[in-house]
Amino acid sequence: MPKYNAMTEDFQEATILGKPALFTPVRIDRSTLPHGYHLYEVRHDDDCQGDAVQIARNIYVNHWGSLITRDEITLLDGFLDIEPDDLNYSVGDCRSMGDFMAKYPLTERQSTTITVIDAPEVILADDEKAGDALLKFYRELGWNGEDYLDPCKIRTTKAVYNNLYDVMYDRCPDPVGIGMLMVNRGPGTDDNIPPWKVYLYEGWITPAET
Repeated sequence: MPKYNAMTEDFQEATILGKPALFTPVRIDRSTLPHGYHLYEVRHDDDCQGDAVQIARNIYVNHWGSLITRDEITLLDGFLDIEPDDLNYSVGDCRSMGDFMAKYPLTERQSTTITVIDAPEVILADDEKAGDALLKFYRELGWNGEDYLDPCKIRTTKAVYNNLYDVMYDRCPDPVGIGMLMVNRGPGTDDNIPPWKVYLYEGWITPAET
């Protein structure tokens, strides 16, 4: 599945749940997304009528397109069901990421707070499974194992990402399964991050409800 650069792709302006957005029918490479903006994918209905019925971090079946927003949309367990009328097209004149950033600049709060830390080394014990590598990685970053964790707000270099993938593959040589796990639950990548560093964006963990 090819993915395209957010900074060079053509879009149409839309709204999703009343929030300004950019829409394109193709998949967008998350690593090309400017800091502070949010990327979601859209699922269409099973009857193939072109009705948007769900948004998520990644959509594999019934993929309808990609949405970029300035304002974050809260996903429940990684997904959010929507009504077709929640996504409205052609509501403005933005046709590029640059247009959108100029029209909908980040607020001061949205553009601040990135914590930079060293990428942790992940070593699995003999009795641990491939998926435990991700849990160890996030715990080393400061996650307590209980709070809500948003992988979309964790970014690192491709080298760190590939190293984590290799640790998991050595324990379970299933490229499809590991690839799906990394895409859905793994950190994002960014070519602008210094070697062997991890960027933690504000809100990467949210305290669990008591």
